[in-house]
Amino acid sequence: MTAVSEIWTTDLPTFWLIPALVLSSISLVYTAVRVFARSQNIGRRLLVCTVNVVAYACILLLLINPQVTQSGAKTVTLITDTPDDIDEHGIKGFPRLYALPSVAADIAGVNAIPDVSVLPLRETGMGVLKLMGHGLSTRDWRAIPAAVDIEWTPANISGIVDVKWRKSVTIGEPWTVSGRFIAPQHYPENEVYTATLSDQAAQEIQSVPLRSNNHFSFTIRTPIDGPITYYLTVLDREKNELTRERVAISVTKTNPVKIMIIQSAPSFEVRQLMNWATSHGTELIIRTKISKDQYITQVANRPSLNDSSELRFERQDFLLMDGRAYMSSSQQERSNLTQAIRHGLGMLLMIDGELVASMPDARGHLLAQFELQQEESPNDKSTPIIAAFENNYSLPALPISISGPGTYPLVTSTEGTHLTVARREGNGVIALTRLRQSNALLTNGDAPAYSHYWAQVMGGIARNEAIPRLVPQGTREIPRVLDRLNICALLKSEAAIVHIAAPNDEAARTSLTLTSDQLGSNRHCALYEPTDTGWHQIQLSGDGNGSSDNGIWDIDYFYVYSDSDWQAVDQSNRQQASLFRLSAPRNPSEKASHRSNLFAPKWLWVMFVLSAFFLWLERKFN
Repeated sequence: MTAVSEIWTTDLPTFWLIPALVLSSISLVYTAVRVFARSQNIGRRLLVCTVNVVAYACILLLLINPQVTQSGAKTVTLITDTPDDIDEHGIKGFPRLYALPSVAADIAGVNAIPDVSVLPLRETGMGVLKLMGHGLSTRDWRAIPAAVDIEWTPANISGIVDVKWRKSVTIGEPWTVSGRFIAPQHYPENEVYTATLSDQAAQEIQSVPLRSNNHFSFTIRTPIDGPITYYLTVLDREKNELTRERVAISVTKTNPVKIMIIQSAPSFEVRQLMNWATSHGTELIIRTKISKDQYITQVANRPSLNDSSELRFERQDFLLMDGRAYMSSSQQERSNLTQAIRHGLGMLLMIDGELVASMPDARGHLLAQFELQQEESPNDKSTPIIAAFENNYSLPALPISISGPGTYPLVTSTEGTHLTVARREGNGVIALTRLRQSNALLTNGDAPAYSHYWAQVMGGIARNEAIPRLVPQGTREIPRVLDRLNICALLKSEAAIVHIAAPNDEAARTSLTLTSDQLGSNRHCALYEPTDTGWHQIQLSGDGNGSSDNGIWDIDYFYVYSDSDWQAVDQSNRQQASLFRLSAPRNPSEKASHRSNLFAPKWLWVMFVLSAFFLWLERKFN
């Protein structure tokens, strides 16, 4: 146990303390002399003098307010998880032993506390906190004073950790769930396990062999919409189930994106992009130039073109052109394209030699704000960084740097260069890319990387008519009961309400008003604390009731897990938060301390009032 050190202090500075004591003593002596002069009864003299001493003492103590500061006073033990090797006999050596309710129910003889924030209030002057288990969460650590010393040895973890997956996707969109498996300690080090992903009907979708502490990932498509539940299971060699976790994902419908591709000559890259885009339900128009003024037009996922108005740029959401096709376009076509982009169209222009050669004459049109500069690069390939995906394949890239006022990188490389650069033009976006042959990702057998790449590009460029819309939970977030969840949406206006229906009572809905998380931001959020596990439906509404289809802007689902779900993830997160607290820099001279009044001011006032009342009565009956 930590040694206790005490420091006595007063509110009255020492400079004034001595004169106060001297004046009080003189006044008390003068009062005693007057009492002895007016009364001949010895008992009465002593009683009155004693009451005066009490009254003077109360005034003096209230004036100086003596306090004691204790530092390093206590060692407190907190059990965060039920240990396997502890029993009632084993806890007798801990005089100050606390546990959270879920743990206290399993161990006799401990003090249960409803929340970690109660502990500093129960144990004032706590100098050392000894943890038993997997540690505390980031939120709980905020309740522990920084001056408290921590003693903690991490417990062993077994299960799936570092798990992540997108919580909301569209029908047919590929999504990936990945994680890392840690085997129980009693299993052999070289044991081979099997990780499987199965659907709601317990039908296996994919499986992969792995060893302990190895990463795994599954990429699938979901063909139906709604709240969908998958199951992630790890089996040992004898097919014993070691862990089984729920993977909940909300699948939504989406309006098809309208894509137009204009190319100066047929290319295998456009053919692969067309196959990928049509598989996702997009409406596609491809115009391939075959002579100076003649094009071949192909369509996919839409009826045949009835008139030329359907080829107008403003009817599209995303336009892909190569540099040669752009530079050979007429002045009228460029003017129409400029107007369409300013009204929301997104355009991706693929840089080629003809575009680079024509850039000095780009004054007066869309490319005037871009600057292209030839670079001598020893490597003609770059590895693009794909959001929420680990990519190891390199793609051919022109040795050109792209810059200009108002531009920003849309796709960067692992080498630190900008591969695709964009800038806003009115309500739309125009982007230039020096990447070529993105279909190489497909030929290398990495279809998920190809899908994620184009989803990232189109998500940053294509016409954004999807707001207002709900923002799904983060890929690593696992909502639990009583967690404080951020329910967010992207809005054009500031007035919106979300209605959340719990699984056990869909008729009873919780309505929350969204507020902007920062000035000028389209992102509006509200805090929600779920009280039930299971699927929750969210409706985004602007009319305040969400009762009609006309008043509902967006609908999505999220799943709230119980404390028994994803336990290894929770344990790993708490261990990371606890290690961060232990590694935080701290002044060695700082010690946990507790300052308290030596005498309670309330009782001093009571004693003073009673003494004054007695002295008044004594003079009254004199």
